[in-house]
Amino acid sequence: MPLPSDQRPADFHAIMDSIFQKIPFVGDETENETILKFAFKLYQSDQALCLKYMSAIATTCVQVICDDKIADVMKPAFKREVGQFIKSCVMQHASPVLQAMEANMSQDEKNELAKYLQ
Repeated sequence: MPLPSDQRPADFHAIMDSIFQKIPFVGDETENETILKFAFKLYQSDQALCLKYMSAIATTCVQVICDDKIADVMKPAFKREVGQFIKSCVMQHASPVLQAMEANMSQDEKNELAKYLQ
């Protein structure tokens, strides 16, 4: 769980900027799972801060489900969790990002995303 505002270090926002500017990660695909789980918790505890990074979070969510390299190592249960986050949060706050990504997807990728958005 992210730290409450009054317990955060002085450079907390700089740290968040540094992390969220680098997602989605490409080295170790499981790091995307870790950062998304953190983003889910951040959305619950500090929605305003999370919204600052929603475009990058949206991109990472879609890649976790659709990108062959990343999606192949993700468990279906986590992809369902990501799909629920997309439906409940990302669609509300980053729909232009989703629409732009979908416009560039193959039909197979669109089908894969749709499967986890049900």
